Amino acid sequence: MKSAHFLALALFAAMAVGPAFAQQDPTLITGKQGYVTLKTDPKFGDTVLKPGIYLVQHEMSGGRHVLTFWQMGDPNLAQEYSDLAFVSEPVSVPCRLESLPARVKHTDVTTSHGDKIARVVKVEIKGENVVHGL
Repeated sequence: MKSAHFLALALFAAMAVGPAFAQQDPTLITGKQGYVTLKTDPKFGDTVLKPGIYLVQHEMSGGRHVLTFWQMGDPNLAQEYSDLAFVSEPVSVPCRLESLPARVKHTDVTTSHGDKIARVVKVEIKGENVVHGL
């Protein structure tokens, strides 16, 4: 009798809690990094990025989502995570996340040409399932 009572209680709990789990967003996959080549000089936050190869990564800083761009120098040193692999200080800007139904297949930067200078408005990083909006 106790096992039947326990089974009924467990079944009731599963039915009550199940829909709440089904309505939650899928797990966000972030924290990856990727490389992009900028052929123009877009504005990222308040900084104008020079043309070149950049390592871009999503990070958490003070409970906020942040995108960081590092301009690459010698790509061989990047594999060793040497400070000499980068030619300038990293540039970080807060971002917002929008979930995607699947993982991103390649890292991509989208720019908008509102003023005379292009502005970075969206970044997708290979392996993540989010879009980083600025």
